[in-house]
Amino acid sequence: MKVGTWIPPNRSWVRSAEVMRLATSAESMAFDSLWVQDHLVAPVGGLEDTRVEPVRQWLDVEEYGNKEYTAVEYYGAENWWLDPYMLWGFLAGSTTKIQLGSCIIVLPYRDPVVQAKMLGTLDVLSNGRMLFGVGVGHVEAEFNAIGVPPAERGPRTDEHIRLIRQMLQGEEFDFAGRFTRLPRVRPLIRSPQQPSPPVLIGGNSRRAARRAVALGDMWLPARLEPGQVRTGRRYLQEQAAEQGVATPGMAVALTWGLSDPNAPYSGKSLRTFFSVEQAAELMADYADAGVEHLSIDLPNPSERILTRQMELLTEAVVKSGVREN
Repeated sequence: MKVGTWIPPNRSWVRSAEVMRLATSAESMAFDSLWVQDHLVAPVGGLEDTRVEPVRQWLDVEEYGNKEYTAVEYYGAENWWLDPYMLWGFLAGSTTKIQLGSCIIVLPYRDPVVQAKMLGTLDVLSNGRMLFGVGVGHVEAEFNAIGVPPAERGPRTDEHIRLIRQMLQGEEFDFAGRFTRLPRVRPLIRSPQQPSPPVLIGGNSRRAARRAVALGDMWLPARLEPGQVRTGRRYLQEQAAEQGVATPGMAVALTWGLSDPNAPYSGKSLRTFFSVEQAAELMADYADAGVEHLSIDLPNPSERILTRQMELLTEAVVKSGVREN
């Protein structure tokens, strides 16, 4: 099983020097991947107008942060969010071997042709290291702010995935979709990973799992416990059998904190904190449940704290035995 951690794009302390240090540290600690996340703007206003809807649950996990928040409270408090594609480019130039993932890109927010060109370019310049985690999004006010009808987010996501995959094959094609139409064109890009970088479908709903079977390479739910992963995998297998296709893999995004015996964490956090030993046991259980990749978001109020958390997570990975290094 592969294990990665996040670069926190929403922290105002995250600038070029900090990103470079975090990226090179992660690579030296032998993490398998670095992950970015996506928001464009945080609509300003009261709860009624800018409420962030809870992530829909199917497997009945207690969802981190699933209280009522305005958009600013939920993700815009620091008035800072680095663009994920630009951050990916910086990470690609700062590293040589670590994979670069997203958890997630809100696919309906941007033109799919432009996204395909950016993703394909990143895959070329990173020598085939991209992991394209995508989702439909869940902040209605943000959709409204940028003029994308939130009711269209599912169909747009499905169509965008098909177009991006088609374009990144590098061959001439035309496309007649509901939202995008292209005459016969040459894409002027070809992804090193064919037919495209792996597409990881985010979301915890049955619909997200079915989308992963139909259009993705992996399903990427968030904060599932190992037992719930096993339930989800059975559903994937059933859906794949019905559709006559291969069962997609599973990646899981987690929000963890690691307890430091030498300096107990005292910051404000909704996370569950685990000892290195507890984290190691949990990772071994995730691997046994068939998870191929864990994406772990660690406490990040400062570079110092995040770096120490990465060191502790590395200790847990080694103790878990989920991979050789």
